[in-house]
Amino acid sequence: MINEHYSCYCQAMPTEKEKFDNNTTWREPVQARGKKRVAAILDAARELVVELGSTDLKMTELARRAEIPVGSLYQFFPTRASLLSRLFEIEMGPIDDALRKGLKHANSVDEIVRGVESLMKLTLKLVRQRPCLFVIWSSPETNPVIRQADFDNTKRNSAALSKRISELASESINPKKVHATSMLICHLWGAVVRLCITADEEDYSDAILPEYVEMIQRHLRNL
Repeated sequence: MINEHYSCYCQAMPTEKEKFDNNTTWREPVQARGKKRVAAILDAARELVVELGSTDLKMTELARRAEIPVGSLYQFFPTRASLLSRLFEIEMGPIDDALRKGLKHANSVDEIVRGVESLMKLTLKLVRQRPCLFVIWSSPETNPVIRQADFDNTKRNSAALSKRISELASESINPKKVHATSMLICHLWGAVVRLCITADEEDYSDAILPEYVEMIQRHLRNL
């Protein structure tokens, strides 16, 4: 069964185009009090994103939920864009770290290929355990801030993947093809995870994952 927390994945498109300040810069706290407040802000943001979806997150409500003055919220996160971008980065952190660790320890393209299945299964497990991650990763179509954060994440991960493949592959490999393949893999990764979770109730999600893994492996071997 899909967890009830995932219901906001099906939220309707906003009736009015949202206007976002594109400033995604946030201030890293130095003092212990500041770190405690940022942690409270992010915890409250996770709760509200799961309850309301990322498009309906209001900074005033977030400050109330985090039990801090709204001025303190804006001190660390001057815009909603800065907050959502940071939250996306944190929620995606375990997946990004697992990818980089796997690439670092791979000694051949074949080892990268073999590692795809375990990384995909880990990603699916992490998303199922983190409702906020699922909601955020499901928001690019409705939230321009998340769309940009997702694209930036895709670029970073695909750059790391294509770089490692190029280092381990033969000299005759086409760098443009490697880069394009890496971009497609990383871009579609989230879509497949969302599909697997959404398809849980249909009882065929277990068949989707191995098909995608096989597609990736076959394509990487043919580079």
